[in-house]
Amino acid sequence: MSLDFRNLHKKIESEATSSSVESLIENRIEELPSELRTRWQKRLDDASDTQLPPLLVELNEFMVRRNNALIHTMSSSFEGTRHRVTDSLVVQETIQKLKLIEGRDDLFISEGKTAHVFRDPDIPQICYKFVHNFYEYGAWNSIEKEGQFLEDLEDLEVDGARVPKVSKLIDLPDVKVIVMEYINGPSIDDMINRRGPVVEKFNMDIFMKKLRAYIHAMHEQKNIYHRDLHNGNVLVGPDSTPYIIDFGRSVRSIGSEYAYDYTDKTGQNRIVLTSDEDRLNNIRNTLQVYTHQIAPIA
Repeated sequence: MSLDFRNLHKKIESEATSSSVESLIENRIEELPSELRTRWQKRLDDASDTQLPPLLVELNEFMVRRNNALIHTMSSSFEGTRHRVTDSLVVQETIQKLKLIEGRDDLFISEGKTAHVFRDPDIPQICYKFVHNFYEYGAWNSIEKEGQFLEDLEDLEVDGARVPKVSKLIDLPDVKVIVMEYINGPSIDDMINRRGPVVEKFNMDIFMKKLRAYIHAMHEQKNIYHRDLHNGNVLVGPDSTPYIIDFGRSVRSIGSEYAYDYTDKTGQNRIVLTSDEDRLNNIRNTLQVYTHQIAPIA
């Protein structure tokens, strides 16, 4: 993450009043845990008006460093996911199954920029997500990380809304696969375009209420931000229940301020991603058009 603190400092000095700077500092302090909050609050209480702008800059720098350290610590938790397969016999059996599945139109579920998804011909409740574009996929996450997100969210369910359950992870140089629960429901995109299972009596308000509640719980309880919510990554189940899939671009973050600031592995290219909240609004806008089109004419 790269922030121009010198420009920030100049902007604060030239545009902000001492009261507004103090308010900004207080809001940032509220984001900290209690021990750190006490320490920074004392510095704020002791600061004169002229000391407020540099104090805000210093606090911002501190929070960026702290967030980066936390993300580094969090990333170490990706080692040793519960469902990673290391048994060579199971790996070979899964690879053989993939060879039989790949290319079968009757088992095809979906295709994205980095992966294909197919159903298991023998176990209808199982599907396989296998990566075909290693370069693009690896620029964001790994099978290990995406699997960890799904594992961490297994116990999070909000009014029926949830993620698929994982059964296997294979992360080899030339084979990268997530074996997981098959959800018998179309994506929003498939529903709109009349593909896949039919959704009976779809209720947009119920669907969006459940979806927003789940995403907010994911942020607040798990510190996980999806960062790629769109019409193809949200499935529509019975009773207008959403299921969230594809955590290939997700991240852990202590807050939304840092969650959407992405720098590639070279450290040179920075992207500010669309927030989950804005993506939820985009989904709702799409569904409003869809429900209006299918509404019966009086």
